[in-house]
Amino acid sequence: MENALRALRNREVDPEIRKARQGDKTFENSKATTLFDFLDEASLQRLQEESNGRMSRIEEITNRLQELVTYLINQRTEFKGYLSSAITLDESALSFAREKMQLQEQHTLTMADSLVSLANHYDQVAQVLTADIQPTEEELYVLKSDTNEVMVIIGELQDSLALVQATSEEISIREHLYATAYQEAVAIFKKIEALEPYLRSLVEVFRTAESLDEDFRSTEKLIAEINSLAIWYEEFHNSYGALTLEIVRRHQAHEAQQQLARDFIARMEASYADEMYSRALFSERHGKFLPVDLCPAFADPPVQYEVIPHGEWRLPMPTRATLQLVEEARNRDYDRSAHA
Repeated sequence: MENALRALRNREVDPEIRKARQGDKTFENSKATTLFDFLDEASLQRLQEESNGRMSRIEEITNRLQELVTYLINQRTEFKGYLSSAITLDESALSFAREKMQLQEQHTLTMADSLVSLANHYDQVAQVLTADIQPTEEELYVLKSDTNEVMVIIGELQDSLALVQATSEEISIREHLYATAYQEAVAIFKKIEALEPYLRSLVEVFRTAESLDEDFRSTEKLIAEINSLAIWYEEFHNSYGALTLEIVRRHQAHEAQQQLARDFIARMEASYADEMYSRALFSERHGKFLPVDLCPAFADPPVQYEVIPHGEWRLPMPTRATLQLVEEARNRDYDRSAHA
């Protein structure tokens, strides 16, 4: 369309062709200087504005939809990255806590039993040492046996304490993992929550896009109409060139007809002169012997013929510059056809 309009703007109308006919008031005040001036610019502008408005609306909604889709795709990729690098636990926190609590309870009970045994042993030793009665051999043997078991009990206490500490460390590590996983989950959920306005916008854009069917149909009609106009404008431009050629051809045909008329008039005048000469010879030889009333119409003069034009030739001749352009265009067409 733009190329066609540019060609019409750049193509000046020959001033001789544009001249109004003498006495014709219709085109007397025409200010058209280019082919573009003969177009209905208001209708053309209306078509362009309407098509541009609908295209802008479609483009705006399409771009917004593309932005939202791109953003959501990026978020999806980011979420997949979070999930692939997130901390995974092979068991639930509840089952792990229950198992470790039971284990610690067992170790604690074992340590408590050992401490009770130690307390009983020290009570027995204290009673013996504070009593005024000399202990018997049997009592001394029992105290000695209990004393030998003290180191065993202390070893068991140390082992149980080590197990309790190891369990505590494992619980502490798992607690840190749970806290980290919780923080990551919170971050992911916050990002998901942040998607809400984008999802709402996406829904709104989809709803708006549903109403674009009418815009698409109208735009297709407008584009078809504009394309038809573009073709018409191209034909208008080409037809103007053909008009100049046709004007030249008509002038040539008119000149040929004028020449035929002049030749015919010359021949008719010569024929009339020959006829008058022949009649003069006849009258000189026989006329004096023939009564006038013998053939009254015999004395009538010969019929004369005239070439009378009907209508007025007012077709203007293009200027020399236009004729030169036409000749150049004709030569280009000839060269293209010769090389085709």
